[in-house]
Amino acid sequence: MKKNELAPVALFAFNRPDHTRRTLDAIAKNHLAGETDLFVFVDGPRAEKDIALVHEVYAIADAVEGFKSVTIVRRDANIGLARSIIQGITRTLEEHDRIVVLEDDIVTSPAFLNYMNGSLSHFQGEKKVWHICGYNEPTRSRDSTKTHFSRLMNCWGWGTWRDRWQHFEKDPEKLLSEFTPDMINRFNLDIGEKFWFQVLANADGRMNTWAIFWYATIFKEGGLCLNPNVSYVRNIGFDGSGVHCSVDEVRNRARKLNLEVKVKYPKKISEDPSEFKKLKEFYKNKKRKISKIKKIRKKIIKLFVETD
Repeated sequence: MKKNELAPVALFAFNRPDHTRRTLDAIAKNHLAGETDLFVFVDGPRAEKDIALVHEVYAIADAVEGFKSVTIVRRDANIGLARSIIQGITRTLEEHDRIVVLEDDIVTSPAFLNYMNGSLSHFQGEKKVWHICGYNEPTRSRDSTKTHFSRLMNCWGWGTWRDRWQHFEKDPEKLLSEFTPDMINRFNLDIGEKFWFQVLANADGRMNTWAIFWYATIFKEGGLCLNPNVSYVRNIGFDGSGVHCSVDEVRNRARKLNLEVKVKYPKKISEDPSEFKKLKEFYKNKKRKISKIKKIRKKIIKLFVETD
């Protein structure tokens, strides 16, 4: 791998200094950090209570070391996570042909950049591959050297190329007119998982997100996403601190990160039926666990109310 082939890392932060510090500390410990250009995009404060926190994030970003170069992009006003990410990725890809993207709550393995850069180089000419993901849901996959393809896009530590990202479009009304019931079913992993709900929520103003539209772009184009069987990243944002991250008892668990630098790629550029089955089982089980947790909470609340 040549140095000039390394993808820049774009990190998006806002008002969570502790999360940002942990994310930067982890990526700085990556084997290829010293050869990597880092761009830190910090959104402006939404309210007066955010000012001190945003300035603390500035200070953390200003002090970061261990990279080939560090560029900090400060925004005077708050433009929101979705616009910040869309604009930041687009801006970075104007000067680079590939990118690695992190948000301020993604802790990476020291082998993360090896995996990302190796995969971006390996599949650059394979136009059916649109997205390299550093995360895999906690399924029953155990072989840390293996990877697989999936229709589902995950945005917890990921990468892509300029020629794929140029097709990105955030237009919920257009999707509503284009997607057939069969497409929506496949988009929802054939199990009724409510990914499509996010498109509807964006269309009527209940949500303002970006990732579901990147997934929809890839899906419409018949693209695939590469996933490691064992994750190279951990999301530390499921503690209620994030814009779109509530407390998640299912995912909010510390798991050992993948340290493997020798990666095995699939022989076929197609969705892995075995891994897809595991993914569907994970979401089905997650629904059951969340349902049980909600029922237990309701019983506890009811108990306290009746006691009072």
